[in-house]
Amino acid sequence: MLRCVAIDDKPIALDIVSRYCERRGDVTLETFSSPRLGMQRIREWKPDIVLLDIELNGMSGIELARQLPQPCCLIFGCTTCSMSRNRSRARLC
Repeated sequence: MLRCVAIDDKPIALDIVSRYCERRGDVTLETFSSPRLGMQRIREWKPDIVLLDIELNGMSGIELARQLPQPCCLIFGCTTCSMSRNRSRARLC
């Protein structure tokens, strides 16, 4: 089983990820709308995959990714906002 943490402040996004992982059947998923709580769980649980919203309230997903212990896991940055500044900021991680 793959262990995955998803952090997004939009409930619909977390619902979509949850339903996808449930259909796969080989992913244990924990979801968080709070960057702080999600970061705490990542440090405790050490998941295989982290899905981060780039535009989180209170902390960007890019900032959160930079604070993860190294080496970490596979990190995917997701956003519904396709601004070019997000792409260039993500490349710096």
